[in-house]
Amino acid sequence: MSKRKPKLFIPEILDKIAKAKTPQDKADVCFAYENKSLKLIFAYAFNPTIELAVTAPLKYKSDPRPMGETLSRLEQAALQLPIFRVDRQTKKKPEKLYAMLSGLSKEEGAVLAAVVRKDLQVDGVDINFLNQVWPDLKIPDDKENETTTS
Repeated sequence: MSKRKPKLFIPEILDKIAKAKTPQDKADVCFAYENKSLKLIFAYAFNPTIELAVTAPLKYKSDPRPMGETLSRLEQAALQLPIFRVDRQTKKKPEKLYAMLSGLSKEEGAVLAAVVRKDLQVDGVDINFLNQVWPDLKIPDDKENETTTS
């Protein structure tokens, strides 16, 4: 029988990635817990071409219950991120994002807020690492956005 990996919440997965010693160990954690929500979180946090319609400071009160006991989960909320994109006609108002944040635990809300602010910090994770682990994310490097003159 193969061992089944335990179900972790996204903040716990990010913590495991950060604590992994080598880039390969970090990649192995990414692969072990890969899901659409985790990939969206990294894509929205690190892709400089994705702009969200919410730019106001994120002041919200998270659900006081611990992860797993809240009505909302970051795994579900992450799937809603595309509705806040500037380039989408269906972009939603900031109130919807604040409602999402308020339904999350403190730890999950902090991750989502960091994604929106584009300041998610996970030790050893950057655009280069993410493009190697998940080439389908196609996150442009800042250097790719610069125009060169000869």
